[in-house]
Amino acid sequence: MRERRMITKILVASDFLMTKEREQYSNRRWLRDILTRPVERATGIKPASVSSSLTQPDLISRASFFEHSGIELDADALQFWYDCDLVNEESVNYLKNFIKEDSLIIGYELSLQTRTVLTRMGVTYIDMWLHPIRFMDDILFAFNTNNEAIRNRLQRYNLSEDHFHLYADRLRIQSYKGFKRSEPELPPGTALFVGQLMEDKAVCRDGTMLNLLSFKEQFETLLNDHPRVLYSRHPHLKKGDEEIVAYLKGQRKVRISDIPAYDLLASPRVTKVMGISSSVILEAKYFGKQIEFLFKPIISISDTIGEENYASVYQEFVSPSFWADILEPVMETQNCPRVTFLDSKDKVRDMLNFYWSYREIDKVEAMRQRQVQLQQQVSGLVKNMPKVSPAATSKPVSALAKATTGAVKKTTPAKPRLEVLGVQADLDKLVAKMADHDVISFDLFDTLVERPLERADDIFVLMAPKVAAMTGGVIDDFVEARKMARDMAKKDAVGEEVPLDLRYRALASARGLDMEMAERMLALEEETELAVCGPKAFGQLAYEAALRLDKKVVIITDTFFSQSFIDRLLEASGYTRHQKVYVSSTIGLLKHTGSLFKHVIDDLAVVPGKVLHIGDNPRADIKMAESHGIIAFHVPATPQIYSSESPTAPAMRFADRMTQGCLRGLAGQAWARLDRPLSRSHTFGDPRLFGFAVAGPLFMGFAHWVLDQAKRDGVETIHFLSRDGAIVKRCYDLLAAHDKEAPTAKYTYASRRAIHTASWRTPDDLVAALGTNFSPTSLETLLTNRFGIQPDDLPTAVWGEHGMAGPGARISFVGDQEKLAAFFSDPRVADPILANAAEEREALLAYYGNQGLKEGGKTAIVDIGHFGTLQKGMAKLLDRDLGGYYFTTFKGASEGLAKVGLTARGYVGEDLDPADKTHPYARDILMFELLFLNDHGSLLRMRQGDEHLEPVFLPTDGEEKRIGLALAVHEGAVDFVRVACAKFGDDVRRISPSGPEAIAAYASLIKSPARQDAMLFEGVAFENKWSARNVQYIIAPVEEKNGRVAASLWADGLQALGSDIPTELELPRWWEPTLMRFLGERKYRKFRRSPEKFFEDSHWPLARRLGKLVTRQLVHS
Repeated sequence: MRERRMITKILVASDFLMTKEREQYSNRRWLRDILTRPVERATGIKPASVSSSLTQPDLISRASFFEHSGIELDADALQFWYDCDLVNEESVNYLKNFIKEDSLIIGYELSLQTRTVLTRMGVTYIDMWLHPIRFMDDILFAFNTNNEAIRNRLQRYNLSEDHFHLYADRLRIQSYKGFKRSEPELPPGTALFVGQLMEDKAVCRDGTMLNLLSFKEQFETLLNDHPRVLYSRHPHLKKGDEEIVAYLKGQRKVRISDIPAYDLLASPRVTKVMGISSSVILEAKYFGKQIEFLFKPIISISDTIGEENYASVYQEFVSPSFWADILEPVMETQNCPRVTFLDSKDKVRDMLNFYWSYREIDKVEAMRQRQVQLQQQVSGLVKNMPKVSPAATSKPVSALAKATTGAVKKTTPAKPRLEVLGVQADLDKLVAKMADHDVISFDLFDTLVERPLERADDIFVLMAPKVAAMTGGVIDDFVEARKMARDMAKKDAVGEEVPLDLRYRALASARGLDMEMAERMLALEEETELAVCGPKAFGQLAYEAALRLDKKVVIITDTFFSQSFIDRLLEASGYTRHQKVYVSSTIGLLKHTGSLFKHVIDDLAVVPGKVLHIGDNPRADIKMAESHGIIAFHVPATPQIYSSESPTAPAMRFADRMTQGCLRGLAGQAWARLDRPLSRSHTFGDPRLFGFAVAGPLFMGFAHWVLDQAKRDGVETIHFLSRDGAIVKRCYDLLAAHDKEAPTAKYTYASRRAIHTASWRTPDDLVAALGTNFSPTSLETLLTNRFGIQPDDLPTAVWGEHGMAGPGARISFVGDQEKLAAFFSDPRVADPILANAAEEREALLAYYGNQGLKEGGKTAIVDIGHFGTLQKGMAKLLDRDLGGYYFTTFKGASEGLAKVGLTARGYVGEDLDPADKTHPYARDILMFELLFLNDHGSLLRMRQGDEHLEPVFLPTDGEEKRIGLALAVHEGAVDFVRVACAKFGDDVRRISPSGPEAIAAYASLIKSPARQDAMLFEGVAFENKWSARNVQYIIAPVEEKNGRVAASLWADGLQALGSDIPTELELPRWWEPTLMRFLGERKYRKFRRSPEKFFEDSHWPLARRLGKLVTRQLVHS
């Protein structure tokens, strides 16, 4: 009985020793959410979490754990490999402070090392792994444990391998009889090598990440034994494997394959599958393939589980009965019912968005994903959504509605519904039409492929400097010259088209250049197009849908490019399974005149009405197709969608042509890929879109400016200061990779609190520190947050002697300066503060020495701004010159810095008057500050540990929503810069928005948010403890006891949410008779009831514009 009562605590965890903290959180959160209810129901114990942290002392510190064993942690590694045999008892004892022997760990994908450590501690664990077999009706999980009694119970839930064979048989037959019928053309005896991510726990051996090049001998044996070897890259791997790709391209028998893995596994022509540890290798076993693991599978499965073999569990873990049964041997459990999903298909797969290649084998996948997307995007809009008449909602999609007439039965909805535009919404309409047609034809540019540019001729702007250099300055007006080249070569046209090679020949001849130069310019344009072009999301899905419907797919393009180049472009974009491509430069006929459509109809010998053509050009693709009896479907080009629908687009305007084309092009692509409710939202409540399309240009512009300024000033090292500099440095690092002269960049901890404290040497310094404003607060709060000591450090008598009631006495910046100056000058108060300051100073200077800040060489710091306080403090502390690059500096900053021999520059503004509320930054400074903050608290101090220095941060209690938003927005912004670098290469350094241009999109969101935009900030809070301000809300949550209006910093955001705003406006009593006489009773009541509606309904434009300002002041004053 004692054994049954052994477990008293249940902890949910990711791998808290091997896995990086951020990755731990992403898995631990969903696991705890899905397990809490059934586990608590079964055991009476609510599961808690256990995790590691880099900053929070009450959580496991991986650095401390490994330090006890003399192991140096690489905190940046996603998976830190370690030898568990080197883990000593000191480390184990340290871990016991957080995990007791009576705990049960339910862990997600625990490494062998971490499992071994837990077993040494005497702690019972249940280890869950994502199952390697991914083609069942739902994803499976693999379970094992170090407790034999629990393992015996798990055997009851172990799915037989016979099920895997059955489902594999189904897919083999489906490949030639089912909805897709995809049988790749391969020589018999083909082998498949499955590639993996370059950094993954599954490919880690003794700390080394394995890849194909680690097994060249085995791979070359595979080549000798098979007529062809296909290499399948991991679908999430976009770069980093260039050395592998180069090696493969040198092997005659190898083809880098984009054929879906399940198509290959189902093919009888593929006989062997090899790889390092990929789950695809194990899946191949059930398709009857010979398999070879070059390393080992990450986990093993079997009909009989054991210490090494995991149980294959299908959904049972969501039921309380599962946990009651398997835990019964080690603790008291309840008699629980079996509760599982009523319809089991895809429930966990949908919940976790774990799809991989599932769409290749499941015909309802596209519709299922659309349902999930719609649920996420409109759930926040349905409540309080104004009713819109069907006629009104149809207007913005009239072209699409016209194209789908007759394809679907018209029904009148019972009540108004929310209309949605976007990839999946348009695709549904298109797929409905495809059923009635035999041939599906696609336009190419802006339909199947697109450029991340606002205009097609922006490609010439990209090329211009290279052409000028290539021609020795002969063609220094390339953009205009390239546009005129068509007319120059018109006499040599091939029918109705003027091919690109003829255009360049004419241009070269006109400028006195030889034909070799013409060929070089032609090659440059083709290379540039290949670099920037990529598949358009809608076109890709539509193309796949047509193939799945077994339609004849052709491509018809008006283009000056050659047939061979178009073939290369299509292959590079993943379009390889169409039947024919009709290229105007080869045929000499154009869609624009209608001639090419007639040629296609004749060539295919098809009835025109059986052809459905899809394209973006209203004349060439729609009007001309319809004039020849072809049914046409209009797909607006991405720049058109962005310009006409996005409220951010008008703000995204840039003086520089290349900057305009690239930034609007990238932002537009991200924006247009979403399903978009018919509301003028900047973000649709998607923080990654916010980061990519709104914050991305801002951070990229700032980082670009910093790089340029630093190079101009001869700066050798730039220190990006915490916390504001973290996101800027990430963007800077990406840009610096494209600039060989970029200064070295470092992320360096700093804060007003840390710098000021370290600089105090006399009581006069303490009195001077009181000169920085603080909110009314208690003396205890001021002592703790600004001066670094606790009230207990002071003698009791000191309070009364200075007229203080005690540490809880309320003090204010304005009224208590004299009293506070005397208090902090008292040696009994000053001495402990200065002693602490000396200790902090020693640690901070040692840290700055490690950062190279004590060395020579021109150095600058980067921060958000505003008066250069940190710059002055650091320069004084280090006794050295420091430059400053700021997002914004406020009035007086330059003068104040100049007095101590320092200089600073501002990106958005220099010496901006903070009282000038016409400037968006001055008006909404807190919104901008919020955007920069990262996921840790403000630096308190550096602390000398046993062997190294450690940062100590303020806790972030109450800031969970801010941190979640920051992580997502910053990832989106970094993605924006990463995509820009990938698409434009070294030309990314030519993208240079000015400060005011870079902030315009965010300023537009702040000033005119939609409900979905505001919802991102609801409950988001941050602190400023230096100024004695605790947590402040951007938009206070509904439950805020002081009322949302009073507690919210962002009035426009709160107004956009439409909640907590009085239903009838409270007005000064003297207003009523005046307004009654002016408006009349009916209009006055409308004004009282809904001031916003009153002004919006006005026929006077000026009234509508003034109305927003007036109602904002009335409601939120």
